[in-house]
Amino acid sequence: MELGTYSTLLAPPTVIVRSRDQQQPPVADKPLLELVYQHFRDRPYDFEQFAADLWRMSEPNVDRIDVTRPWRDGGRDAVGEYLLGPHSDPVAVEFALEAKCYAPNHGVGVRETSRLISRLRHRQFGVLVTSVLTYVSL
Repeated sequence: MELGTYSTLLAPPTVIVRSRDQQQPPVADKPLLELVYQHFRDRPYDFEQFAADLWRMSEPNVDRIDVTRPWRDGGRDAVGEYLLGPHSDPVAVEFALEAKCYAPNHGVGVRETSRLISRLRHRQFGVLVTSVLTYVSL
């Protein structure tokens, strides 16, 4: 290395974009997703409670989760705290959850994701739960 010349550090890309086929649920899960959709399609506010319960059951570090009222909720269907770190001294991080009861063939795209992102507050992360087996954590 000569004086005054620098070598740039290179990092390989870490973002892996899955194809549409890779994002599809397993064939065995499709009847269950259809059943969930049929049960909640006319009661989207009940789906919000279901989504909050599902998130709590699937993530053991969810400390608290409160479903918001169906109107004037700031676009968030539930808010809560997620615990990070050792069990003896955890740090609580706030999250906002949005629930969408979509038909199984409905996709989740930029619109839904950006809507959730726009409603996040400082130091919050977002969780989007849908009836189409899409898992997004922001």
